[in-house]
Amino acid sequence: MKRIPIQKLNKEYQKYGGKEVKLAGWARTIRDSKAIGFIELNDGAFKGCQIVFEKDKITNFDDII
Repeated sequence: MKRIPIQKLNKEYQKYGGKEVKLAGWARTIRDSKAIGFIELNDGAFKGCQIVFEKDKITNFDDII
């Protein structure tokens, strides 16, 4: 799977809706609210994006937060 820059994902978000994508960068912040987590991902070329993940849908939720 080819990496997609965050800026391209932001501009063409309809193209990627419902699909699995590969992003690379670093987590600027990671926070959670019991069953939901939030990661602000930055790749250095754009302002970043927010990733929302749910405890019930991933097996490693507690490892991330």
